[in-house]
Amino acid sequence: MKAIGGVLRRAIRRGIRVVHYSIQGNHVHLIAEGSDKSAIARGMQWLFSRMAFEVNRVSGRSGSLFRDRHHRHELETPSEMRRALVYVLMNGRKHLLEQGITAERLYSWIDPYSTAAWLPADAWRAGARPTERALAKARAGPCPCGAEPLTWLVGVGWKKAGGALRLSETPAIG
Repeated sequence: MKAIGGVLRRAIRRGIRVVHYSIQGNHVHLIAEGSDKSAIARGMQWLFSRMAFEVNRVSGRSGSLFRDRHHRHELETPSEMRRALVYVLMNGRKHLLEQGITAERLYSWIDPYSTAAWLPADAWRAGARPTERALAKARAGPCPCGAEPLTWLVGVGWKKAGGALRLSETPAIG
């Protein structure tokens, strides 16, 4: 986690701003911004290379990690952005539900390997936001990402499509 977080923070110098992410056991989800498609393509190439290097270094392994297995989609509408936020920030919950953990046990759970705990308070719907205890448990210091959104769509535009997030939201399973 720390190795990947460091790479995500350094990505800004390469022209890509990783605004939100979720690190799972065998994959990573990112929401990133760049100045144009070319900058994002170059930045993502650098990012995947550095993440693979750091994961290999920390785990004492070598060889290909991602094997060019990634999906990139340009988010263009508030609805797409909101769905992507739910998917990325709540992805750990989806995997736990697939393993048989009940939704009730996950209601107040915040994924400690995502940026969900660092969302501003107004990103959460009143009455459906994480408790301070849940946030404190998920946070392990300053936001490991470090990139504030620059675009309207990533910053606040997504709220036009369903409003602030509810802690009970989960990406579709299956």
